[in-house]
Amino acid sequence: MSATGAVASSFLTWPETSFTIEKYTDGITVETAAFTNNREIGELEIQKKVSGTTDKTKDFTFKIALTPPTAVILSDSYPTVDQDGKTGTISISQDTHEATATLKADQSIVIKNLPAGTTYTIQELALPDGYQKESPSGNPVGTITSTRSVETFTNNYSLNTT
Repeated sequence: MSATGAVASSFLTWPETSFTIEKYTDGITVETAAFTNNREIGELEIQKKVSGTTDKTKDFTFKIALTPPTAVILSDSYPTVDQDGKTGTISISQDTHEATATLKADQSIVIKNLPAGTTYTIQELALPDGYQKESPSGNPVGTITSTRSVETFTNNYSLNTT
């Protein structure tokens, strides 16, 4: 039996979209089977909005927890793109399936190529002094689909924090 096309051990790293397996007996092809790898992927966008100030220098940090579907192995990094089209990567801990991202006011990050069916929870970590969380009311939870999931975090800055 032989196979053509590359197949890695992880469901998420198959570089070939199709391959053929041929079974040989004494050098004569007996059976041929063609396979096409289809996987649904989606994107997760995190947006940061701030009201009450024009200061866009403060950092806001987010913890992104991912839970892959059964039998799916998450990659240790995924491509990203920001609001200006700048590309990069985000690292995913293989132990906790968590990542962190830091944004400033009016910035966003899109995490690309996430396996559809992966669930996520996003938590905004400690806010800078003077900022209060406006929305969302809790930590957004969702499921990656074949389209883009968007979560917007809005904070209000106020000199009076009582």
